Amino acid sequence: MSEDLGFRRLLFLATGALGTAFLPSWIALLKQSYDCEIRLAITAGAKKFVTPTALSAISGNPVSGPGWQEDQSAGAEHLLLAEWSEVVIVFPASLDFCARIAHGLSDDIPTAVVATTEAPVVVAPSAGGASLNKAQSKWMIHRLREHGHHVLDTVSGMSVTTGRLEEGSPVPFAKLLQTLWRLGAVSPNSSTDRVKRAKEKG
Repeated sequence: MSEDLGFRRLLFLATGALGTAFLPSWIALLKQSYDCEIRLAITAGAKKFVTPTALSAISGNPVSGPGWQEDQSAGAEHLLLAEWSEVVIVFPASLDFCARIAHGLSDDIPTAVVATTEAPVVVAPSAGGASLNKAQSKWMIHRLREHGHHVLDTVSGMSVTTGRLEEGSPVPFAKLLQTLWRLGAVSPNSSTDRVKRAKEKG
């Protein structure tokens, strides 16, 4: 029997971080273990590490992005995704993507979703070397939190470039799930909260 994650409609935004290559495995795990529906939108950088074909096959839904389809007669794609989502997850989030949403850019579907959604946005940065210690990176993370986004701290991980243990890896997937459970217990967007309110009214 599938477990309840708190949120049933999860939107993943795939970015140009190396860990995006593992996204199909994470999506498969979620689908197998939890009662949820998953949709995805990808940036141009994400397509270097994962294909829309793989993501759509595993999630069971079409993948949006990077740009908009010519036919928008059913409604703007980013608005439909923003309204559909109970939670938006950027895991892992490249520094480029973090910078773009920190500055309020919305030049592709993933950034436009972040700019318009009322759902909680969970961001798990992925950065190499000492980049997160730079003043501009610290400002960027601070700015994302000011916007109300849930930014998870990075952890130590093995650098594929240097072979050394360095800061800057995204949190483990289990930590992301813990964050979703916590948010699902309090968010007005979550399926868990809606069930609670329905019981109280009934």
